[in-house]
Amino acid sequence: MRTLSKILWCFWSLPMALIFFLSTFFTIAFTVLFGSKKARHHAVDLPAKFARFFVPLMGMKTKVIGREKIDADANYVYIANHSSNMDPFVHYSVIPNKRLRIIAKDEILKIPLFGFVLKHLFVPVKRADRKDRSRVMNTMKEVMDAGDSMFLYAEGTRTRDTSLLREFKSGAFRLAIASGRPYVLLTTPNLREINGPTSAIIGRGTVYCYFDGPFDVEGLTMDDVPRMREEAQAVMMERMKMHYPGGDTSVPALKLD
Repeated sequence: MRTLSKILWCFWSLPMALIFFLSTFFTIAFTVLFGSKKARHHAVDLPAKFARFFVPLMGMKTKVIGREKIDADANYVYIANHSSNMDPFVHYSVIPNKRLRIIAKDEILKIPLFGFVLKHLFVPVKRADRKDRSRVMNTMKEVMDAGDSMFLYAEGTRTRDTSLLREFKSGAFRLAIASGRPYVLLTTPNLREINGPTSAIIGRGTVYCYFDGPFDVEGLTMDDVPRMREEAQAVMMERMKMHYPGGDTSVPALKLD
C-alpha cells in the first residue's frame, strides 16, 4: 500500500511541479517584460510568494525554529546548506524578508528569455572564472546597499554524498563584512530525504528549518573570515547532527518534537 501511495503521489507531484514552475516563470516574465517600473521592482518578491504556496502544495510541512529572532524589515546575508533540488523553494518560503536575491550560474542565464527574466531576480556568477568573483562581490554589495538581502549556499554546490556538509566557501562571509550587514544561518537537515540532490521525485514530510543569528560583523575584517567560516560550519553541523547523530545521512533522519 505504501508503494502504491508513493506511485500515485509521483503522478500528482511531478505534473503539479511542472505546471507551477511554468506558471511562476510566465507570471514573472510578463511582469518583467510588460509591467510598470514599480511592478518590475517588485518582481523580486514573486518567487517567495509563489514558494509559500508551492511548498505545502507538494506535501511538505515546515517546522521553523529561531525565525522570531529575524527582523523582516532588515537586510541580511543568508547562508544555508544545500543538499536538495527543493532547497531554493523551501528556503524562499521560510525566509521572512521580502526582497531576497540569490546568485545563479551564468550558464543558466544564457538561455533565451529564461535568462533575460532571471537576470532581474538573480546575480549571475561564472563559477569557473576566478576573475569574475570581484564583479560578483561588487554586485552583491550594491544589492545589499539598495536594501535587499542576499542568499548564498555556503558549500557552493549540492552535497551529493552521505556527508552532512561540504567545506564552506568564504564568499558569504566576505560579503557580510564588505556590506557591513549581519549574516543569518539557515539549516535544513532532512530535506534531502524528501527530495534528493539528484532526484526529480518529490516526497512528502516535515522539513526542519533552523535559523541561527543574526551575527553582527561590526569591527570585523577580512582577516576574520576563516574563523567566521569555521564557526558557522560548527553551528550548522550541530544542527545537522541533531537529526543525524551518526555523522552521515546513510540512515534516516531523526524526527524531533
